[in-house]
Amino acid sequence: MLLVLILLGIAFAFLYPSLQWYFLLSPEVKQLATGSRPQIKAYAERRARGALAELTAAPVGDPLPADYRFLTKQARLRYEADGLPLPREWTLQETFRGFAGRQELAAALENHFRDEVLSAKETRDSSMQLGLDLRGGMRVLLRAKTEELEQTAGKPLSAAEQDDAVKRALEVLNNRIDQFGVSEPQIRRQGSDLILVELPGEADRERMGRFIQGRGVLNFHIVDDEGLAIFRQYQQENPGNNFEDGEGNIVQPPVLPAGTILRGVYIKDSYGMDQLRGYTVLKALPGLSGNYIRDARVSPDQITGKPNVIFVLTGEGGEIFYKLTSDNVEKTLAVVLGEKVKAQARIAEPIRESVRVTGFDAEEAGDLALVLRTGALPVPLEVVNFQAVGATLGEDAIRVGLQAAAVGFAAVMLFMLLYYLGAGINAVLCLVLNTYFTFAVLSVFNFTLTLPAITGMVLTIGMAVDANVLIFERMKEEYRLGKSAKAAVQAGFAKAFWAIADSNITTFIAAIVLSQFGKGPIQGFAVTLAVGLGEKVKAQARIAEPIRESVRVTGFDAEEAGDLALVLRTGALPVPLEVVNFQAVGATLGEDAIRVGLQAAAVGFAAVMLFMLLYYLGAGINAVLCLVLNTYFTFAVLSVFNFTLTLPAITGMVLTIGMAVDANVLIFERMKEEYRLGKSAKAAVQAGFAKAFWAIADSNITTFIAAIVLSQFGKGPIQGFAVTLAVGVVFSMFTALFVSRLIYDFNTDVLGIKRLSLGWRRLAA
Repeated sequence: MLLVLILLGIAFAFLYPSLQWYFLLSPEVKQLATGSRPQIKAYAERRARGALAELTAAPVGDPLPADYRFLTKQARLRYEADGLPLPREWTLQETFRGFAGRQELAAALENHFRDEVLSAKETRDSSMQLGLDLRGGMRVLLRAKTEELEQTAGKPLSAAEQDDAVKRALEVLNNRIDQFGVSEPQIRRQGSDLILVELPGEADRERMGRFIQGRGVLNFHIVDDEGLAIFRQYQQENPGNNFEDGEGNIVQPPVLPAGTILRGVYIKDSYGMDQLRGYTVLKALPGLSGNYIRDARVSPDQITGKPNVIFVLTGEGGEIFYKLTSDNVEKTLAVVLGEKVKAQARIAEPIRESVRVTGFDAEEAGDLALVLRTGALPVPLEVVNFQAVGATLGEDAIRVGLQAAAVGFAAVMLFMLLYYLGAGINAVLCLVLNTYFTFAVLSVFNFTLTLPAITGMVLTIGMAVDANVLIFERMKEEYRLGKSAKAAVQAGFAKAFWAIADSNITTFIAAIVLSQFGKGPIQGFAVTLAVGLGEKVKAQARIAEPIRESVRVTGFDAEEAGDLALVLRTGALPVPLEVVNFQAVGATLGEDAIRVGLQAAAVGFAAVMLFMLLYYLGAGINAVLCLVLNTYFTFAVLSVFNFTLTLPAITGMVLTIGMAVDANVLIFERMKEEYRLGKSAKAAVQAGFAKAFWAIADSNITTFIAAIVLSQFGKGPIQGFAVTLAVGVVFSMFTALFVSRLIYDFNTDVLGIKRLSLGWRRLAA
C-alpha cells in the first residue's frame, strides 16, 4: 500500500505541469506564453507602466492592493539592509520606501510580469502537448533554391541531381526534428522543389525559421586590433552615428582598413533576446569555418551554471585551428553566428581539438548544437509561406469525440460494475490508475498527444479490462471449488499471471517495433501503447397530377439521383457559397511516412507471429492462422460497405489483432493446465475452450460496448476507428472460439493427434 501511495505522489509530480497548463492557468496568461519574446517584453513593459501609474496615483496612505503584494518581498530586503523595522501594515507609502526610486519600482513590476509569463512558458514546454489533429500548430512551406546550388556547383544541375538534393534536404529536416524533440511532425514533399512542414504547437516563427533553415553558419574570426582602434576613434568623432540601418543591419564605416569588417557584439537580456552591446572589427576572412565542426554538445559551466557549447573539430579542422591559435596568441578570437558576435576570448595558448564557447542561452545553445550536429542542408531553403493552422479534426469533432470517449469509458465501467458487482469496483479502480500512471509517464517526457496516441491508450485500457476479466473468472472457478475468499484470490491471480504476461509481451513486442520503425502518428500510437502496457445538381420532370405529400421524379442516372437526394435531405445552405480554390492534395502523412508506417506494421505483425510460433510451438501455427483470418474477415466486411480506410481505422484493426492474440493465449494457457492434469489431447482441448469461453466473451463484450458507443456518438476519424474496432472484435471472438476450435477438433478427431504442442513452459509443469 505504501508503494502505491509513493507511486501516486511521483505520478502527480509528473502530471502537475500538464494539469497546471491546461486547467489552472488563465487563458490570458496561456495566450501570452505562446507568444514570441518581443511580444512578452512589450506586454511586461506595458503592464509595468500601467501598474506604476495606478500605484502612484492612489493616496499613499492606502493599503497596498492584493494584486501587488509581490512588491513586499523586495521591499523587505531593502528594509533589512538599511536596518529599518518592518511595517505592521504595508501601505503604499511604506512600500515605496522599500525602493530606491521610481525606476527601481518600475523594474520590479516589469520583472514580475515578465517572470509570470516566462514561467508559464516553461510550464507549457514541460507539459504534455496536443498534436496537429487536436490543437493545430504551424505550417511552413519551403522551397529548395536549386538555382543557388547551381551557382555554387558552377554548372546546371540535371533533374536527377536536383531531385537528390531535395531528398537529402528532407532527410536532414527529419533528423533535426527528431532530435529537436518535436513529436508527431508531418514533413512531406510537394512537387519537385517544395517541402511542407507541419509541426504541432504555437507558431514561434523566429525560432522555427532558425531551426528549419539553419545551416550552422558559425565561424571563428580574429579581432583586428588596428582596425578596432581606428573605428573607436571614428566613433568618438561621430557620436550620433549608431552604425545601423532601418532594418537593424550593421553599416560599414568608410575608415576601416581593407580586409576587415564591422560586426555588432550581442548579449542576451532578461527576456532571452539579443541586445546590441557594442561593436568590434574582425578580419573579413574567417580563421576557421563551421564546416570543420564534427560535433557540438551543450553542457553547463561548472562555476556560473550558464550553458556552454563545446565544438569538436574534425582532424583537418583541428590542425587549421591549432595553427590559427598558435599564430595569434594574446589576440582576441571572436565567435560569429550569422553576422552577430556571440562571444570573444583572449587566446592564451594554442587549441587543437575542441572549443568551449559561452554567450548563448540554453535554448539558443541547444538549437545551434542540433543544427551543427545534423549537418548543413544540401540545398538552401527559403520560406514561401508560414502560417498558424487550426486543429485538423475541427473543434466540433474534438468535442464530440471526447464526449464519445467519456461515454464509452463510462459504459464499460458500468458493465463491469453490474456484471462483477463488488469485484467491478476493483476493476474500475485499476483502469483509472492505469490511465493515470500512463498519462504521468507521457507527461514527464513532454509527449505529444494525438488521436492515434489516444487510440493506443484505448488499447491499453481494453487490455486492462481483459486482464481483470481473466482474473475474476479464475477466482470464480477457485471459489466454486470450495476455497476460502483469500485462497481463491491468491489462486486466481497466480493462475492468471502467465496468460496476462504472455498476451502483454506479444503486444509490447509489436509496440516496440512500431515505435522504432514508424514515424509521426504511427510512432505516437506505438509509444502510448508501450507505456500503457507498462502501466496497464439538374432537374427535368413532368408532373402528371397534383400530389400532396410526395413526388416521384425521373430523368437522373444513379449517381446524380443519389447526389440530389443527399442535397435535398440535408437542406438548403443558409448563404450561397462559391469555390475560391480547388486543388488535389496528397496524403496528410506523406508518401515516406506511409511507406515507413506500413513497413513498421508488417515488421511488428511478423514479430508477434514469430514470437507466437517460437513460444507456443505447434499451437502458434493455430494462432497465426486465426489472426490472419481475423484480419481477412474484417477487411472483407469493411470492403462490402465501401469503408474509408484511415490511420485511426488501422489502429482499430491493430487493437482487434491484439485482442485476438489475448484470446488465443488464454485458450492455450487453459489447455496447458488441463493437459498437465493428465487429460488426453482431445479432453484438454474441450476443457480449455470451455473454461476460457466466458473470460473471452466478457472482455470482447466490454470492448464491443465501447466501440458501439464511439461509433454512434463520435465523428470523423473517431467513428472510423470505432466501426473497425466493432467489426474486428466480432471476428476476433469468432476466430478464437470457433475457428480455432475447429482446427483443434480436426487435429484430434481426423488426424488422430494424441499429444499437444503448447509451448516451452509445458516442459516445466
